[in-house]
Amino acid sequence: MSFFNSMAFMRPKLINKEKIKPKIIKSNEIFISIGRKCGVRYNIEKFIGKKETHFFDWLITDMKTVNTIFETKDINNLINLTKIKKDEKNPYGFTKNNYRYHFTSFSHCESLHDVPSKSGKTQEIALVQRYLRRYHRLIKLIKNDNIKIYFIRNGNITESEKNKFIKNILDHNKKCNFKLVECNYNNKTNNKYYTNINLNNYKINTSINSEDWRLTNFKWKNIFQDVKNN
Repeated sequence: MSFFNSMAFMRPKLINKEKIKPKIIKSNEIFISIGRKCGVRYNIEKFIGKKETHFFDWLITDMKTVNTIFETKDINNLINLTKIKKDEKNPYGFTKNNYRYHFTSFSHCESLHDVPSKSGKTQEIALVQRYLRRYHRLIKLIKNDNIKIYFIRNGNITESEKNKFIKNILDHNKKCNFKLVECNYNNKTNNKYYTNINLNNYKINTSINSEDWRLTNFKWKNIFQDVKNN
């Protein structure tokens, strides 16, 4: 055997460089973001695990929009091609790679990530179809009696908005095992369907008052654990 042939036995195996997709975690407990921006979903993925994408994960929404979506009798009347509009004054999302779209049926519902820039009607159709799928996926979870759902929102929720949300979920399923979790900077009273998280108690650096979109100045692992313990 020649020297060069013998070297064939010494060649290292080629490493498969194909990107490994995040493993989707299945559990009988699930955290679902209901806004107001993307930071809640970002931290759910980071500390809880990769889940299927839900309706509010990557949108900017107010609580009125959240309740409107859950109380509608026909989502097709609210989400269709006549109810989406590209923002002409401020056309881009976080970068110029994506267009900014508004769902005009709602008081405030904004997409920054879904539609690539320089795209047309095909991507608008895809946008509508995507959020119809996500809506039906969410309703299917609510109707599942075998899971515990934590609906978590970063931002203030009024008492009337809270009561309406709870009613909306129970209207879909009287047996739904869920909690509405409000993350804000106040103390409120918890009950069967509601948990308050005062973010002042979870700050990493107490001298910082501003929030970046990833909400990195908060101990989210502790927040999620305390939510489950309440």
